[in-house]
Amino acid sequence: MLGTLINSIAIVVGSIVGVLLGSGIREDLRENLIRVLGLCVFVLGVGMAIKMQNFLIVTLSIVIGYFVGESIGNAIGFKRLERWIECKFEGSRFAESFINASILFCVGSMAILGPLEEGLTGNRSILLAKSLLDCIASMILASTLGIGVALSALSVLIYQGFFTVFAGFISGYLTTYTINEINATGGVMICAIGLNLAKITKFKVGSTLPALPMTALLSSFSETFIFKLP
Repeated sequence: MLGTLINSIAIVVGSIVGVLLGSGIREDLRENLIRVLGLCVFVLGVGMAIKMQNFLIVTLSIVIGYFVGESIGNAIGFKRLERWIECKFEGSRFAESFINASILFCVGSMAILGPLEEGLTGNRSILLAKSLLDCIASMILASTLGIGVALSALSVLIYQGFFTVFAGFISGYLTTYTINEINATGGVMICAIGLNLAKITKFKVGSTLPALPMTALLSSFSETFIFKLP
């Protein structure tokens, strides 16, 4: 939970700085900061992906996962939820800033990949990278929407904390091999997030989230029925 706690604190700090700065942050500076951080996130993903032991499993997981994600309308569902919440709180500046920030910080793939990585392996690198991104994003949002952005830190704490606890619970049932392949699949997804942030691609990373349980299934099957064959 430490990584998520750091993430929440980063959002609060960024929001306070954003309120103090107001509209003094230049638009071109905002965009370039996000792009530079996107490249750093891409490097983080590469570092995770190159540790894969079975390229076929990771590839199949992402392809099948993306197909499943698109089929169930994963990304579209988030957009509908976002529109519904915004309509419910329309007219309230504080509520608007809280809701918009909560959606931004919780719906992204890193909000799931990060706590899962921490819960499975204790590695907080994804969450630390997300903390830096969220700190800058909260600063930008708070400079225009107000201090309500800081309250979204509570949403992040609850949402990501759930995935950390869940990952810690299932880690005892997963082998080291399976965990490594899950991390590698997550690394490929993190690469896509980095490229999106850097404005190089517009990949629907949210649609690939089913690839994580798919990796667990395929790697477990491979380890049980292939690696143990005489």
